[in-house]
Amino acid sequence: MSLLGIALAVWVTGGLLAFLVRHRTREATLVGVGSALAGAGFGACGAMATLLGPQAESWSGAWAVPLGSLSVRLDPLASVFILPICLVGGACALYGGAYLRPYADARPIGAPLAGYNLLLASMVVVCLADNLLLFLIAWELMTLSSYALVVQEHALPSVREAGRRYLIAAHLATAALLLLVLLLSAGSGSFELRDVSLGTAAAPAALLFLLALAGFGTKAGIVPLHVWLPDAHPAAPSHVSALMSAVMVTMGFYGLARFIPLLGPPPLWWGLTLMALGAAGALGGIAFALAQRDVKRILAYSTIENAGIIGLAFGVGLLGTALNQPTLAALGWLGGLLHLWNHALFKSLLFLGYGAAAQRVHSRDAEAMGGLLRLWPMTGGLMVVGAAAIAALPGLNGFTSEWLIFYGLLTGGAELQGASQIALLAGVPALALTGALAAACFARLTGVTLLGEPRSEATRHAAAPGWEMWLPMLLLAALCVAVAWAPALVIALLEPAVQIVARPVDMGPVAETVTDAVAPLGSVALLVALGLGLGGALRWLLARPTPGIRRAPTWGCGYSRPAPRMQYTATSFAEPIPRIFQPLLRSRIESDLPAEAVWPQGASWRSSTPDRALDGMYEPVFKWVERALLRLRGLQQGRVSTYLLYIVLTVLVLVASMILPLGARR
Repeated sequence: MSLLGIALAVWVTGGLLAFLVRHRTREATLVGVGSALAGAGFGACGAMATLLGPQAESWSGAWAVPLGSLSVRLDPLASVFILPICLVGGACALYGGAYLRPYADARPIGAPLAGYNLLLASMVVVCLADNLLLFLIAWELMTLSSYALVVQEHALPSVREAGRRYLIAAHLATAALLLLVLLLSAGSGSFELRDVSLGTAAAPAALLFLLALAGFGTKAGIVPLHVWLPDAHPAAPSHVSALMSAVMVTMGFYGLARFIPLLGPPPLWWGLTLMALGAAGALGGIAFALAQRDVKRILAYSTIENAGIIGLAFGVGLLGTALNQPTLAALGWLGGLLHLWNHALFKSLLFLGYGAAAQRVHSRDAEAMGGLLRLWPMTGGLMVVGAAAIAALPGLNGFTSEWLIFYGLLTGGAELQGASQIALLAGVPALALTGALAAACFARLTGVTLLGEPRSEATRHAAAPGWEMWLPMLLLAALCVAVAWAPALVIALLEPAVQIVARPVDMGPVAETVTDAVAPLGSVALLVALGLGLGGALRWLLARPTPGIRRAPTWGCGYSRPAPRMQYTATSFAEPIPRIFQPLLRSRIESDLPAEAVWPQGASWRSSTPDRALDGMYEPVFKWVERALLRLRGLQQGRVSTYLLYIVLTVLVLVASMILPLGARR
């Protein structure tokens, strides 16, 4: 706990100092990045110490806020979510200092560095908070600091629009959480999390679950509450996109894991609901990713896909908890938490790599890139590792967690009967199809952007990223490999957290069974690495210059100098798959085909795939909320006397709310 306290103090102090010297680029970078790294180091050590010796620690202090207290608690569940905040947050901070430097002449970079530190601190407090009011305040700070980072380039209309949607969606979710907190604490009369339970709640468990799902599911990007994510993540600076996509969305899953056990024994339909939403999000997210050309938007939709996979796994764990099936519960919760860690690693790696590419090419369009692997062997090679990991190829961490989820679905499907068996067996093809589409999506992304010839002059002359950008990527790639090589050790770190989430189920007898099930995957990863190493060595031996053998270009099929336009485009590469999913995607196609003539003058063809859920369902709600809030501007009179009147009226309402219940009791 003391290490986490030091981390919070370092982040807050460093952020404040970075803001004060925001116009001095060198000093602001040194203070902002240095404090982010130092705080991440202290926080990671504190979280790891709790995971290695799962002893919960609590601390409480006075706070001059009604119903609030500085009550914090560090247990294995909080540590599971704090560790990726610190690891990914530190890596993105080092990258961010170099990423922001080219923009220092246009705007001071101390302010975004301060906001970044505040975002790290607020996410850690969300995980530590043992008081509901403190939790809500930290949640709101997380929302506002991330919003400020999203709209950093607010001169662009698209960025302002993305920020508007994010802010409205986030606060509608916060309204659901506020109602959840009030209902949970109404009976107990306490806002301390340890005093809250279903027995003291003022509403049925079903309503509380739906409020939690709406509030936390929006932040997690669970379909159909995902609509803010595809716009907000691409709009933010790339290191912020990486942090939000890899870590901030996990705060929604932390809320579900922390609050669902408070609602008592879960009924069966809770798990089935999470499984259905997770499967829909996984398939829908990766299908929309295949239809995009903006590299950061592709990664954003991939985040929705992986949020769906985690939601599916949490649903399996909740199903096992409801049915008192310890093996199924352990496999579901462990698979979800492990995939949450893995997604944090490979998604941040990809956002950092493609963020560097977009910055140097001056475009996020995949069609403007190409040939980056040859131009940037270090950065491009690390991007390939991230793409292979997110596609769940054997030998890397994505395969490990998805295999564990598959194992849970198949095990439960073989042992259970009725609706539960049908749901679990239906999850198998859904997850399998998601994996196949993910492999196609990232084969397309890496093939178009990293291989072939540069598709633009900006790409041809793009300078390679410096060590401040590729070193964080190297560390994240190394962690992707390490998790795959030692899955049993990683599972052992997660087991105490699962015992907190699945309280009614005794995980002790099945822990060893789950560990034995994943241990062989480490050997598989080592064999894959050995095979790749031998293949690389053989290629090097065969490619050595040999006396007497003349080298010449391979036959070019009659094209002496192939042009970049002869390559597959991103759209044509994946065209058969979006055509299959056209009823879901409903892509808009605008074409001007040539007339039937001997010498046609020209033609054009363009496709776009907007999110129909946003346009048809959410945008009218967002506009209504915006209009309603604009009407409240009339309350801002700019007069001290008017504001004093507001305060007096508020105090009178509060006093009346306290006196009337007392009179009714008498």
